[in-house]
Amino acid sequence: MNDSQKTETFISIADKYIKWVDTPPEAVEFEAATALSLLAALYSAALNIMKLDIEEDGSHVESEENSVSVDQWKEAYERISNFPFNYYYEVDSAHEPSCESHYTDLIEDLTDIYQDVKEGMNLYEKNYKSQALYHWQMTFEFHWGRHILGAMKALHGHFQENSDFEVFQKIN
Repeated sequence: MNDSQKTETFISIADKYIKWVDTPPEAVEFEAATALSLLAALYSAALNIMKLDIEEDGSHVESEENSVSVDQWKEAYERISNFPFNYYYEVDSAHEPSCESHYTDLIEDLTDIYQDVKEGMNLYEKNYKSQALYHWQMTFEFHWGRHILGAMKALHGHFQENSDFEVFQKIN
């Protein structure tokens, strides 16, 4: 896969994720299955764009219009809060023997992913393509990558505990 294909694949999956968040929810189990499917695809595509050699060119395009506002974040959170559970246990580092677990919010994970991906998409759609890719790389490495993994593990556990993987046959 060449660099252009990696970028196009990521853009396509990121767009699907954004549209899913922006669409009114469906049945609870279907939403959870759709989220897990999209997160897995988004994570895989993000790993591919991490291979791109993108250098930040210094021309910062930071403006309110490219950011997801607090109100937009809250609207997204409310829109996707139709899940079979909201909270799950997580550890900050699987490599630290003294690390403690804590409760975290699945819907907050999904909304934080949305925020970082959407802000990059706003840049990309305004033809700031290098900045968008750089934004996605940096925010994936330091923020939404862990949110994806935590959410995926929690969702996978939910389906495993309920022996309900048949729902994935209904997803397009």
